[in-house]
Order: sequence, then structure tokens, then C-alpha cells
Amino acid sequence: MSGAWKYKEYDYVNRAGSFLYEPAGSVHTLGCIEDETLVWFQINGANLNLDADGNIESYLDASGILEAYYALCEVEGHPRPNVLVA
Repeated sequence: MSGAWKYKEYDYVNRAGSFLYEPAGSVHTLGCIEDETLVWFQINGANLNLDADGNIESYLDASGILEAYYALCEVEGHPRPNVLVA
């Protein structure tokens, strides 16, 4: 939406208007590299992680991700961020 951000694990930089698809199991640590950076995440459906035999190892949907995010912010001493939930 504004500014620029990147994932610590990768070299590319995302700017306003960028679109990024994150496949299941990807590792990513977001860092804002410009002041006034606003990032929008859209999560559709659920993330199912499967073992080698196709059995579900874990399930995570948007509600679970948001709750985990809030918990991590609290652990790190950050205030609860302002998010839009539809």
C-alpha cells in the first residue's frame, strides 16, 4: 500500500502495488525498510501442512494466524496492531 518491505530470508523488495504469493511451508520474516510502510495481507481458505503420506500435520486459517500474530506482538512488547478483519 505504501513504503517498502522485504523478507529477511530473500533479496527482493516489495513496494506499493506489489503482489506476493507465499506457498505453504515458506519461511519469511517481514521487515519494513522505509518509514510509513503499510502492508496488506489477504488470507483465503486454510493452510494445510501434510506429511509424506498425505496426512494433515497442521491446519491454520486466517483467524488462527491473526491470534498467533497478536500473541507474538504481546510477547515482543508491541501494542496490538490495528488490523481490518472482514
